Amino acid sequence: MKPLFLCSECRKELRWGEKFCGSCGRPVEWPEGKSSAPAARAASPASSAKPPAVSWKLMAGFAVFLVGGVIALELLTGPRTIPVQQTQQSSQPLGANMEAVNHLNELEQQVNANPSDAKLRLHLANFAHDNRFYDKAIQHYRKYLELEPRDADALVDLGICFNDIGNLDEAKIWMKKALEVSPKHLLAHFNLGIVHLKAGEIEQSNEWFRKTVNLDPASEVGKRAKSLLEQHGAIANP
Repeated sequence: MKPLFLCSECRKELRWGEKFCGSCGRPVEWPEGKSSAPAARAASPASSAKPPAVSWKLMAGFAVFLVGGVIALELLTGPRTIPVQQTQQSSQPLGANMEAVNHLNELEQQVNANPSDAKLRLHLANFAHDNRFYDKAIQHYRKYLELEPRDADALVDLGICFNDIGNLDEAKIWMKKALEVSPKHLLAHFNLGIVHLKAGEIEQSNEWFRKTVNLDPASEVGKRAKSLLEQHGAIANP
């Protein structure tokens, strides 16, 4: 199975090679040598002669000692922020996934029977988003926004869906639409910082985080934005 990498801060799935978590913005330090195996070392002329026989027990003992030493070294000196690798493709049990699919189908049937029920449509979109059915979530957020075009929270949530699937340009568009409706929307500011950070646009990212802090420095979102700014060296030490 394809390994799954999760952010050590928010447990969101990471794509290989990302420098920052697309959900919380935390820097990601990938273990060295993970992407490819090192090339085999070429033999020197001095080593061309046949070496003396070595006991297989001695070799096995040395291998165990070497592996143990590497593990101990990783525990003592390894980076604080590394992705967590899981051998399973999904963090949810298969039964839970099937239960979510069944509930999603039930909600869609209810919405199809009541297409003008905006509240029910939003509930469906949120459920799809929470369970990572991004295509469904995007579809139903769009339809909900046709009924309620000035819902800034839904506009931000739609932008987050696009961020989660890697469509950063579209994510920016919808989050900025939220700011047109609600210019002081805290999460719109913060998530625009996250999207720019994920795109490697550090200056723009920091600007959105500064605006978030200025809007509400005492809130959890404001504190998180300040922490990210400090990590990127954008705030002078007090």
